[in-house]
Amino acid sequence: MQVQLVSGGDGSCRAEMVVAPEHQNKYGTLHGGLTAALVDTLSTIALASRTAGNAGVSVDLRVS
Repeated sequence: MQVQLVSGGDGSCRAEMVVAPEHQNKYGTLHGGLTAALVDTLSTIALASRTAGNAGVSVDLRVS
């Protein structure tokens, strides 16, 4: 998987990724586990840009 950070700073982050067949579930959409991993990782990057690298950790994450 290749995610490209497009922009970020001051608590925000924008990224792009091509959803390839290996990222898809049996319905052809982005797999929920990958969705959760992307939300967790990219939100941490956004928070770190606002808190001088001290973003904390996720303790609860729900993806529907």
